[in-house]
Amino acid sequence: MKKWIFIVSFLFLSDLLIAQVSVQAIVPERPVTIGEPFRIQFVIENALPDQRFSAPDFGWLKIVRGPETYAGTQNVNGQKIDIINYVYTAVAEREGNYKISHALVKINGLSFISPEVNIVAIRKQKQNSFNNQDGISAYTLLPGEDAYRKIKENLFVKLFVDRKTCLVGEPVVATFKLFSRLQSKSDIVKNPGFYGFSVYDMVNLDDKIKETQRINGKDFDVHTIRKVQLYPLQAGVFTIDEMKIDNKVEFSQSMVNKKTEQQISEGVLNESNDASATPGTEIYETSMVTAPVRITVKALPQVNKPETFNGAAGVFTIRSKIANNKLDKNEEDFFEIIVEGKGNFTQITAPVIQWPKEIEGFEPTVIDFLDKRIVPLSGGRIFRYPFISSVHGKWKIPSVKFSYFNTSTNSYKTIGTDSVIVSISEKEFKKITKADAPPGGKKISIEDANKRVSKIAFILVAFIVAGALVYWLVLSRKKKEIVVEEPVIKSPTVEEIFNSISVEESIPAKEFYTSIYNTAWSWLSQHLHVSGTEMNKGFLQNRLRQAGTDEAAITELLNHFNYIETAMFTSVEMESTRSQLVEKTISILNQLKR
Repeated sequence: MKKWIFIVSFLFLSDLLIAQVSVQAIVPERPVTIGEPFRIQFVIENALPDQRFSAPDFGWLKIVRGPETYAGTQNVNGQKIDIINYVYTAVAEREGNYKISHALVKINGLSFISPEVNIVAIRKQKQNSFNNQDGISAYTLLPGEDAYRKIKENLFVKLFVDRKTCLVGEPVVATFKLFSRLQSKSDIVKNPGFYGFSVYDMVNLDDKIKETQRINGKDFDVHTIRKVQLYPLQAGVFTIDEMKIDNKVEFSQSMVNKKTEQQISEGVLNESNDASATPGTEIYETSMVTAPVRITVKALPQVNKPETFNGAAGVFTIRSKIANNKLDKNEEDFFEIIVEGKGNFTQITAPVIQWPKEIEGFEPTVIDFLDKRIVPLSGGRIFRYPFISSVHGKWKIPSVKFSYFNTSTNSYKTIGTDSVIVSISEKEFKKITKADAPPGGKKISIEDANKRVSKIAFILVAFIVAGALVYWLVLSRKKKEIVVEEPVIKSPTVEEIFNSISVEESIPAKEFYTSIYNTAWSWLSQHLHVSGTEMNKGFLQNRLRQAGTDEAAITELLNHFNYIETAMFTSVEMESTRSQLVEKTISILNQLKR
């Protein structure tokens, strides 16, 4: 009887697992062009950690890249499911029909397969005939057809987010895609503001990611123009505001079966002088924007929150490393703290080291090794602390504690490194210089050194006399000329830039805080030469580190921006007066110039 119960239970659980797990194969619906790369994807829904994936037989297709693995979640009928996507980039080298067999996934002894799929490859000369199902290219504007309506239906931009509710420190992935069936030139004239978030760019225009998607029976070229991970800094409701794009669309006045192409740029289209239409065509100019999206950010729990918690959320490990634990007096070395895992690395600040009084430690440099393709960010951050000691003995650097919110268990966790013993010898460290070790080890006598110096001095004197003689001859023959001094253009100081901001209480609060925020970014744009998609706090942080800016100054600037953003988008009463806020902003920006 027990045996039958076990068999029935096993069959029931197997059927349940089979009903949940599915493997899909996604290939281009329209023919691909010989020699041009395309993507083949295998998506596993309700994926499990212990699964094993076996690629199918791709036949005569040439795989040029992959598999690239992406893990994530998606909403299906209101339910959140885990997915894993295996992506291959392939090329067809000859014309014909290609068959891709089943991909195999094994989970707990059970096998799941994807359906067989077919791909048609054609020569480039034939590709134009597939540009439109009805045989008329979207490039043609038919008599009586409304151009602006056609543009609206065939050229648009959308913002997609993977979630609209999250916890502080949990990532929101925002993807901006441009859909087009037209011959168009598009210029991103306004990037969205990600107020309240720390931003990490995953994809931008330079990546040139493009795919084909069928919408209402028509094939669209879909360009991913920006994709970011957004890490909320505090609880509240925040809005990803609009991205604005200006377009110039070209239509043919005659029946032309031409494959349309898109050119997408940022801040350069309006500067070009190519607005004139070629013979037989017309150019129409339009603008389009993404719809704002509201993100609700929930606060992390206060129960069991460690005192050392500083905003890190994810799953992390921590370890320490020292290059050499046996040193001479005044010999410099480096103590490294390495935080690894997955989570909001951009918000992890330098841990505080409890240096023994016999060791002098300094501010660390920060080194990131992060994989931007994985959500949340995966990799590590290294904090490299220089230190030195002038006291003989053995000194202990105690364990370094690190607290974070574990997003897998929804609980706080505190971890730490092992303590480290550093031995300082009685010997004084001596830095070896070139003077201490002459080339080849050959010593130069004092007499030879004096002769060499005398010879060099004689040559220098001869050059000076000859130069003076030539100068006197040229000057005596040269006629007087009027010298016009060019005016020196002096860049305005931070104080001069902020003089235009009024601190009068009659000005609405949001308008005042926005003016400070925009003025600060304007100064940073000129000072650090950043623009467009580079104007976000993640890129700013990296640029300042590259410039050798003190880490404490960087942290103070980012925290100050967060403070202003809170004032801009909440009704919280701020502690600082308006005058104090302007003065503090000026002080922080002036520190960056040092």
